[in-house]
Amino acid sequence: MALDSLPYDWTPEERSRAYAAKPGALSLNFNSVEVTVEAAGKRGAPPRVRIDPETPHLEIDNQATTETQGRGKPLGVQVTSSGNREILQVRGSVSPGAGRLSLYRSIEQPALYTARTFAKFLEEMGISLRGTVRQGMVPPQARVLYTHRSKPLSLILQDMNKWSNNFIAEQLLRTLGSELYGSPGTRENGLQVLRDYLAGIGLPPDSYRLQDGSGLSRENRLSAAGLVFVLGAMYHNFSVQAEFLASLGLLGLDGVVERRFSSSPVRGRLRVKTGSLQGVKALSGYGGSKEGEVLTFSFLWNGSSCSPGDLDEIQARLAAILVGGR
Repeated sequence: MALDSLPYDWTPEERSRAYAAKPGALSLNFNSVEVTVEAAGKRGAPPRVRIDPETPHLEIDNQATTETQGRGKPLGVQVTSSGNREILQVRGSVSPGAGRLSLYRSIEQPALYTARTFAKFLEEMGISLRGTVRQGMVPPQARVLYTHRSKPLSLILQDMNKWSNNFIAEQLLRTLGSELYGSPGTRENGLQVLRDYLAGIGLPPDSYRLQDGSGLSRENRLSAAGLVFVLGAMYHNFSVQAEFLASLGLLGLDGVVERRFSSSPVRGRLRVKTGSLQGVKALSGYGGSKEGEVLTFSFLWNGSSCSPGDLDEIQARLAAILVGGR
């Protein structure tokens, strides 16, 4: 199964961040690396830079310096492509008192990154390889050496929804396209699967617009009423209800909503999914009332002048009012 590129309106800055990593049929570590930067013991010396996983695919170009606090330029870390290689550029400065800094960056060539890292792991285990790693069509005479079975889809959905994992969402979108429309799995045939489903539950096609699987594209359009409609359909579909509900975060107890709503008076009484872009905040899901009813809700904010923290507080209060836990 081959996978295609990301939506056109994802900016270069977004694409360099791990939360917007490029999907790929052959992928590793969410197609990202952890970059650790630690100041040197001498002013003017380059800081120590490490990457995890260590991979021969990525060349480190460290031109940063160690400077006293308040001097030098802000630290910048960026991955750029050079032919079939990628370069990790480290610029700016870091102060001795900054401690160990960890940043996450995405990879632009997932297949080569995965294969080269895998080859390195094999060599570390004493398994030598002939030839070089390259990207191309699988030759007809190639043998399958190993088949890996992932964990159940229900558990993958928990990782995606509880931790707001955009990479998993984009991978699953293309997998849907491949399963229902045939390989290669692409963004467009994955989106068509979603459109088919929404048409099947009765959501008017002119009431929404889909551009990706994760929601990072600012060209996506769906109203709060539309979200509530979809959530209602999922809740009343016995074949998927249990797995879908279990994939959502328990407010104040797990996933990305554990700390954000840890002091909410209705901790554990709502199953929710968050959404965040610059100037955009969303909280949607289900809540259990004191009377035993299940309530479906969606709160969407666009272009708000409130800080993200203030919007979280407003969301928490509205959620408490919703289920009668003021």
